[in-house]
Amino acid sequence: MVTIIMNTYNDKPEQLRTAITGYQIQKIPCEIILSTIAGDSAIKIGEEMGIKKIVINEKPGICGQLNKALEYTEGHWFCYASGNDYALPNKLIDEHSLLLRKKKKLCYSAFYRGNKDLKITGTNEFHPYDYRKHLMGNFMIDNAMTNMEILRKYLPFRENVGNYLFWDMWLRIYEGEGNVFIYNPKPNFIYRLDGTGRHFRKKKDKNLWNKDERDRAFMLKTHGVRYQPRIR
Repeated sequence: MVTIIMNTYNDKPEQLRTAITGYQIQKIPCEIILSTIAGDSAIKIGEEMGIKKIVINEKPGICGQLNKALEYTEGHWFCYASGNDYALPNKLIDEHSLLLRKKKKLCYSAFYRGNKDLKITGTNEFHPYDYRKHLMGNFMIDNAMTNMEILRKYLPFRENVGNYLFWDMWLRIYEGEGNVFIYNPKPNFIYRLDGTGRHFRKKKDKNLWNKDERDRAFMLKTHGVRYQPRIR
């Protein structure tokens, strides 16, 4: 079984319902854990949609919400999910089958870019795993399927690396386990680009941009890489 942890906070209700539905119609069994904030509309939506595990946090934060929800996982595999993107019905079975066939522990896939209505506007494709390239930039989407036994060895996700917690985790797994990664070139996910994502906001917010740059420099330093932050 695959455990899906979906972080949500102030997501648009119709987008959240779509995101949940995408995993409810997968071709292999999965459990969905909704991690949200006290008073958020996601609680009622999750209950209405039959989500059995809803983790309620006191304050929002991708890392805190994720680490708390990970305490309740039961699956042998893990995928992260946001509350506004959409997994195609073949996502889990494609990645799970490839992992078993290739005897690997982590699978990252190509994905589609979509507009606010999930109309596909392009495709992001990558390449087989290369550690040196990974130190230069993160080419692995956050929702990669990961073996829970391996992941637990490196938990928790580190809050002090800011928005680079997944990049940091994938690097730590490689440094401890070697190349346990497999790339799936078949897109199985639609990444919704509606102008509200962090990468859009920080283009207009100097403080947010500078924080991300400093966090990136700190994170890479822990992996032996010097990075000069591009401070505005």
